[in-house]
Amino acid sequence: MAKKTLCLTYQSFKAREASTFCFSAYLLKEYRNRWFVLGVPHKNRGHLLNLALDRIQSIEEHDEKYRENRIINLTTYYNDVIGVTKSPGQRDCEVVFWIDNANAPYVITKPLHHTQKLLGEEIDGKVFSIKVILNFELERELLGFGSKMKVLRPRILVKQLKAQLRKMLENYDAVTFTTQLKEEQENNEQ
Repeated sequence: MAKKTLCLTYQSFKAREASTFCFSAYLLKEYRNRWFVLGVPHKNRGHLLNLALDRIQSIEEHDEKYRENRIINLTTYYNDVIGVTKSPGQRDCEVVFWIDNANAPYVITKPLHHTQKLLGEEIDGKVFSIKVILNFELERELLGFGSKMKVLRPRILVKQLKAQLRKMLENYDAVTFTTQLKEEQENNEQ
């Protein structure tokens, strides 16, 4: 297979406008029905970049020399992660969580990660661990269980999840308050 340098026009969800750059692609990865390509932009030597394919606006072959991967082992790069968000050199850590008895069978039959271990059983639930990189996708996965799960360790992850939950409650308080104001205004106008 011939390796080619690509010229991409790409716009992330955060960017105000698209940028165009040369790119050497190394690996395609799917996560939750979205495909990503991992590689290096030529303007920033050695810095891995993960691009969502659906955000690429245009793509063309380019004559610039393809840059071989000398950074990572592609066969194991994503072994310690849920999702696709990761940086080289980032270290995994043990995430310990409790899940209630009603949801424990789902976690047992469909583990959150291949490193998942059952650490213990309690009257109201089970305690598990996984060894993963802390990232956005992990937080979303854990928060998706709502009140059925509690993360016990590491403290930094517990702190981040608490902050997310506080913001979520504030959003609901703001929505309730805004809705009540609108209803009061409509009632006053009648």
